[in-house]
Amino acid sequence: MSDGDQPAKESKRGSGVRKMMFPGGRVTVGRQVLLRGGVAIFCLLLTTALVYLGRNGYSDSQNPGQPITLLDAFYFATVSLSTTGYGDIVPATDANRLISALIITPLRVVFLIVLVGSTLEVLTRRTTEQYREKRWRNNVHDHTIIVGYGVKGRSATQALIDNGTPPNQIVVISPDESAIKDATDIGCVGIVGDARRDDVLERAAVSQARASRRPVLMDFGAAWCTACEELKHQTFTDARVRRSSRRAISSRPRSRDWASTSSCAYFAAGM
Repeated sequence: MSDGDQPAKESKRGSGVRKMMFPGGRVTVGRQVLLRGGVAIFCLLLTTALVYLGRNGYSDSQNPGQPITLLDAFYFATVSLSTTGYGDIVPATDANRLISALIITPLRVVFLIVLVGSTLEVLTRRTTEQYREKRWRNNVHDHTIIVGYGVKGRSATQALIDNGTPPNQIVVISPDESAIKDATDIGCVGIVGDARRDDVLERAAVSQARASRRPVLMDFGAAWCTACEELKHQTFTDARVRRSSRRAISSRPRSRDWASTSSCAYFAAGM
């Protein structure tokens, strides 16, 4: 199904697929950095506060006999969480040693997990995406491909879902990334790219979709349409029609979605 929102010219260079998106929560790299950076800063500030509150129980080799300052507490928290540990500032009382063992050490572990985890995710992100796509391609079959996600594409997708097609069995192709995000939000698989290119269609597993050779029956009926009611009660109830249409994927777009657009946009000659 074409939705008329593809670019006027087809690019011949490079891959036509800019991104493949799957349903589920999406967290951007920037947001991940902010979240994990926030956790790291929280650990650092909490450690600084704990050390400063117990400042009289810490020993500074550079200023013996004097309580440590707020800057000293921040310095100790930094070198402690990063496991550098120069040893110039150390807990000198049993209470502060206990706090260091039971609270600061777990904070150190969390701090390191955040830093190491962020690094590993950046390094393995591409591999993870490739594995997810490969697993999807191995399992997908008899799915429906929607080209374009404008008024008609959204209407057709919703109609398929309303008629029982699982959203994850629908692949939407559009050059508009925001439209693809909308499609994945309702459970569809999305591809940002130009559907006129063979490589884009192959990424959408068009061969598996064609293998089922199941036609899509679009019923553009409405309550005010007399001819539509005749089809509903006379034609579609006929046993021969029902047998012939069993292989088809039945879909009935909601009239409010398509009534405002011209019927020729759906390649419909009339009622």
